[in-house]
Amino acid sequence: MAVLPQCLKAVPAFAPRLATASSTEVRRVTLIPGDGIGPEISSSVQKIFEAAKAPIEWDAVDVTPIKGRDGLFHIPPRCIELMHANRIGLKGPLATPIGKGHRSLNLAVRNGVVQSIKLITEEASRRIAKYAFDYAQRNGRAEVTAVHKANIMRKSDGLFLSMCREQAANYPDIRFKEAYLDTVCLNMVQNPNQYDVLVMPNLYGDILSDLCAGLVGGLGVTPSGNIGENAAVFESVHGTAPDIAGQVGFCS
Repeated sequence: MAVLPQCLKAVPAFAPRLATASSTEVRRVTLIPGDGIGPEISSSVQKIFEAAKAPIEWDAVDVTPIKGRDGLFHIPPRCIELMHANRIGLKGPLATPIGKGHRSLNLAVRNGVVQSIKLITEEASRRIAKYAFDYAQRNGRAEVTAVHKANIMRKSDGLFLSMCREQAANYPDIRFKEAYLDTVCLNMVQNPNQYDVLVMPNLYGDILSDLCAGLVGGLGVTPSGNIGENAAVFESVHGTAPDIAGQVGFCS
């Protein structure tokens, strides 16, 4: 089973290049250690790659927020430069600042973010729908299920669902199903084997991916990949867990 939760960010162009890269080609990867237990789990991942003799060279970068002329805090330019250059990043969890004048760096990397608006576009929906079917084809999956609430969110989810139907017509070898989010949540707990590849808007992916994490051991063992057209960032799903940071052997 594959869950594609970050559906309005994922696009197909970059993923095949990840899969076909030579095992002997040295790959430079931008490393953002993160906060709390972030540096510890990032170090553990580096040791795993080293033991596997993976040809990776790390470019560690500090993402301590810098206050700009607009009064907002931004990611340091060096981090942006390295991501553009390396196109692959490993990110530890980042703490969400508390108090006025600060915003999460997870929001700082997204242009035009406005809270409380569920924006769904035809272009992005078509892109992620195509990605889901391409993923199924590349990985020998037989079925793609579009998860939605178009019965309630008729315009936004309705648009997303129509783009999934459009792309399904281009993949006659892949079965296509539609399912309501609440139904999928119930079925995922009772009988997850009935699903193969799931594609859904971002909010539903956030809900369903945590449910799936609970079925396999919790957020502490669940990875996440944010795959874009020109770059990909991989990270853990859990938070900074400052209460256990620094306890030798506890985090990793």
